[in-house]
Amino acid sequence: MSRTIAFFFSVSFTALACSSAAGPSLDPAHTNCNVVCEQAGKCTPSGFDVDNCESKCDDKSSDDTYKASVSDCATCVDGKTCTDSVSCVGNCLSTVTNF
Repeated sequence: MSRTIAFFFSVSFTALACSSAAGPSLDPAHTNCNVVCEQAGKCTPSGFDVDNCESKCDDKSSDDTYKASVSDCATCVDGKTCTDSVSCVGNCLSTVTNF
């Protein structure tokens, strides 16, 4: 009985984590948009709408060229400070988030 309950909670937690809007995404394009928009939100003047950025970025990710730019930018800025992010090719944050 306790194994069944433990299994149920394990499956429920996994499903919840994968389906949550704030949780991890299985779509690499969405994850890259999240990284880029979150970094842009940290590194731009207040008032930057991260949720709107992520939505627009996700919408544009059907364009393979744009998706590749977002991927390259996310790889470059992930884990960097705002000062270090400026060194990313062509200041990708402003390029990728310029809608």
